[in-house]
Amino acid sequence: MSCDEVIPFDSVTGRDDANDVRPGIGQPVVGLLGDVRIRVGTQFSGVPGLRARTLLALLAMTPGKFVSVSTIIDELWPDGGPESPKSAVQTQVSRLRSVAPMIETGPAGYRLSLDPNDVDLWRAQLLAASASSLEPAEALDTVADAVALWRGDPGGDLGDSTVAADVAKAAADIRDTLDSIAVAASSDVGDHASAIEIARRRWHRDRADETAASSMMSALHAAGRTADAIAVFAELRELLADRWGIDPSPVVAALHADLLGATVPVEPVALSGYPVVGVRHASTELVGRTDDIAAVESLLSRARLVTVTGPGGSGKTRLAHEIGRRATQRVPVVVVELAPLRSGDDVVAAISGTLGLNEADVVMGSLPIGPVHSARDRLRDTLTSRPLLMILDNCEHVSTDVAGVVDELIAASDLVRILTTSRTPLGVAAESIYPLPPLNVDAGGSPATDLFIARARAVRPTVVIDPDRIARLCTRLDGLPLAIELAAARARSMSIEEIDNALADRFSLLRSKDRTRPERHRTLHAVIDWSWQLLDDGQRRALRRLCRFPAGFTSHAARAVAEFEPGDRIDDAVDGLVEHSLLTVDESDGLRFHMLETVREFGEEHLARDPAERDAVTDSMVAWASSVALQALELHRNGNRNAVVPAIDAEHDNLLAVLRVAAVEQRWSDVFTIFPALAYLWSVRGAHSEVVNWSVRLLGATDVDPRGVPDDIVVFAYVFMASHLGYGGSPRQAARARTALRRVLRARPGTSPALRFPAVLLLHRADGKGLARVLAEAVRSADPEIRGTALMLRGSLRENRGDLYGAERDLRAAASISHDSDDLWGMAQAAQSLGSIHGQTGRHEQAAEFYLHGAQLLWRLHAYEESVQTRTFAAASLVAADRVGDGLALLSEFGHGDRITTGLAVVASDEAMRHQTRATVLGARAEAMLRGGDVSTGLALYRDAAEQCRSGWDDIGDPYAVMLACACVDAHVLHGDHDRVEDLVRWIRTRVCAPRSALARGDLPQLGAVACAVGSYLIARGRSPEGPILLAAATSVAARQDFPSMTIDLHLGLARGVLGIDAVETALLRRPRTRAAAAESILAALTDQALRM
Repeated sequence: MSCDEVIPFDSVTGRDDANDVRPGIGQPVVGLLGDVRIRVGTQFSGVPGLRARTLLALLAMTPGKFVSVSTIIDELWPDGGPESPKSAVQTQVSRLRSVAPMIETGPAGYRLSLDPNDVDLWRAQLLAASASSLEPAEALDTVADAVALWRGDPGGDLGDSTVAADVAKAAADIRDTLDSIAVAASSDVGDHASAIEIARRRWHRDRADETAASSMMSALHAAGRTADAIAVFAELRELLADRWGIDPSPVVAALHADLLGATVPVEPVALSGYPVVGVRHASTELVGRTDDIAAVESLLSRARLVTVTGPGGSGKTRLAHEIGRRATQRVPVVVVELAPLRSGDDVVAAISGTLGLNEADVVMGSLPIGPVHSARDRLRDTLTSRPLLMILDNCEHVSTDVAGVVDELIAASDLVRILTTSRTPLGVAAESIYPLPPLNVDAGGSPATDLFIARARAVRPTVVIDPDRIARLCTRLDGLPLAIELAAARARSMSIEEIDNALADRFSLLRSKDRTRPERHRTLHAVIDWSWQLLDDGQRRALRRLCRFPAGFTSHAARAVAEFEPGDRIDDAVDGLVEHSLLTVDESDGLRFHMLETVREFGEEHLARDPAERDAVTDSMVAWASSVALQALELHRNGNRNAVVPAIDAEHDNLLAVLRVAAVEQRWSDVFTIFPALAYLWSVRGAHSEVVNWSVRLLGATDVDPRGVPDDIVVFAYVFMASHLGYGGSPRQAARARTALRRVLRARPGTSPALRFPAVLLLHRADGKGLARVLAEAVRSADPEIRGTALMLRGSLRENRGDLYGAERDLRAAASISHDSDDLWGMAQAAQSLGSIHGQTGRHEQAAEFYLHGAQLLWRLHAYEESVQTRTFAAASLVAADRVGDGLALLSEFGHGDRITTGLAVVASDEAMRHQTRATVLGARAEAMLRGGDVSTGLALYRDAAEQCRSGWDDIGDPYAVMLACACVDAHVLHGDHDRVEDLVRWIRTRVCAPRSALARGDLPQLGAVACAVGSYLIARGRSPEGPILLAAATSVAARQDFPSMTIDLHLGLARGVLGIDAVETALLRRPRTRAAAAESILAALTDQALRM
């Protein structure tokens, strides 16, 4: 048969519907929506050779129409045609006809004897045209059929050719049309969440696309989110002005005008999983602030930083919480209370703590690794992950520090909106200020008088209402809500006239004696001073002495701190302060009292007037805090570990405030008592930088003997210092901490064996010599705590040496000990490690179970970030176990790895953690695509995961980063696309061979994963001398197989196909028989000059 002979298409495919152009009939014959494919019989296969793919794509772009020979020549040889162009084209056509016999030759050139419906690209266009005329539900089904035709990146395997660009543009235009139809149809059927998601994806492709922006605005408005729709217009207008100096088109402007006049639905919308942290739902109605709420919300739709200013007591906090509550219908909301802070240095820590951030880089089943990143960096990284409304309440006393933080945050991300409340503006360039006015006063009915009447009747329903006198009273209170509420509370035992008269005297006294105060402070101070004058002496003493508790206090704490003179009756005094509305009662977790911040400041002012009483209160606060710390650590010593975290957490802010005072005043015995309790909590929650920072601070006091402190408590403090500075401090700091720990152990012979054991481990030789003997003795200890610690450590060491059976046995034994003692933290660590053991040996179903169990335990401990990351490991394991649907469902919680959402907190990671989580999610999705047959997409996702590894980790030889990179190489080798990963192989080799590499120092399973990946790559490239050596040696060191592409049997099978069975069997027979020898063989092969690329 000559190359010019026409082959009727029907005779090849056996189809009797070749002329049927209805969308959806039969299967596409040519695929352009992904890698270029051709259907031969029942197989939809790739086309080998760039020119062959380019030729097929060129013809498929105009099915049924001839393409001239000159056009083909220009496309296939853009840099200059061959010597005999027509013959060269004939040769290419002849080769392509072996898989695409429907190519016809004619006078005008060549064509595909196909209908548009036979090419997936044009079938998608036909489906789009059909969907546009259907009812919404049918349209959505048709759009879904069209979208299902996409298999990857159209034009991605066509190089830099013109046809590649044409394919990509055509596909993008069709997809845009489909998305537009889907948005409208989803809105019509009431599926607003899908409509918004599709519209957002479409708009994010080009935020200057007015059509996409209009679609986004319409979808948001249909969902009742008109304010967000208006915000889209604002962003579009700003972008068009910046980019081209133009305004939005009249069509978009008209839509915007319609939205401004629209009525937003008032029905409550389900939260739909948006995280909410710190938003309080008020027990009483917010009176008189409807217009203020609308004004602030309007500002937030246009500006990314809004500050509500006003005097103390004007209602800024209540307003902010109400705005936050309303916003939970649209975005995640986090409220951070800054009032408890005594120093601007604590602003970042307060925000990070509210967000629940972890500060360790955690890998599958391992202890924290990598540097401890600064809290400020972590905060910036967290808020680049997803839309968020952050409310910072009570900023005035730390306004300079808040200004620096918010300025950095809004510069780092366009996704976050920040609402602050402060008595003074922050002074940031991006700040929009809303002065909160006082409540309007009118005797005929007004917000101020309504508020007073409502609160007065709440305390005494029979109170006699005098509208004129109430209006005069509210006017003299400057319309401040807090002042009005405090005055109304006195209606319990006073008439309106008596309240009015008493208030008049107090204001007059204060205004005449302190005119240096701002007017607004004089007003609020007068209200509090008026309440102060109505207290008896015992209540006044209590208010002064209890003003040092930023986190509130229990009755026991109140007695311990304030009851130190004969005749003190603190319980009665506290009841009186509650009645006077100077204390609030919180019964959410036991009975706890909170003092308003303004009242605390008033108490501090009066306490300072009596130095003797001030010093006595300081002494009693420090003594109380030390007692709380000792009691919490005693729970740990007695085996009640699960009670330790709640006990310390309840008093965290109080303990931290006392620790700062004790450190400043060099009360070292108290410092070394309180610090280990806080360090314990910080370690469990992952706030490791707090431990590091305090450890550095306390290094200067390591030559001080904290007298009177139990031996275990002091050693506990030094164990925290040495362990955290060992990986989070400088080498000099780590050495100083170890020296101090060694000295303390010698000086504290009463240290319990359970605590002495980890201390001794920290002081062990760096080369590990003799450690096996120490652990062997410890695992036989009668003390279960020592046994558990020794088994966990030995299990980790055995895993690193490739003794996976021994490691699993130790870890199960450690888990059993933790279970018997109901130690959640120990159980969580063991579950993570067992998940890692099972995952690397290919037992993925069991690995997922362990990871999910560990994540659940970590969540119960409020170790949110580590819990979320462990769930990503579980998702990857489910995909590897061929439970792709379950794995993808779990992965859907994490977006595309660049954001993490939890049910109760917004969790994200610092730069390294964020890259690691994203890499895990991408790797799992890659395996899911590969298992589904979408090789192009799967490999592309793997390359994205590898890029996260290369750009996101600074540590040389970081095991997890290298492992994911190996999985990427493995996948490309198995699917015949090894040319794309040459640079990645070079990166892996340099990481392993670097002097400080953790892998080179003895993590044999990880080293085996490297040997498998590099060895298989070299075999596929034809560089066989070192390839078989590495691949064979990988079988001797229990190479990790966490992802399916890492399965070593698959690579041995591939090697047999390339080298022959005999060559591979010979390499296996010659492999080293011991793990140590195999490791040396791997390192030698990797460092061989022949491998330097």
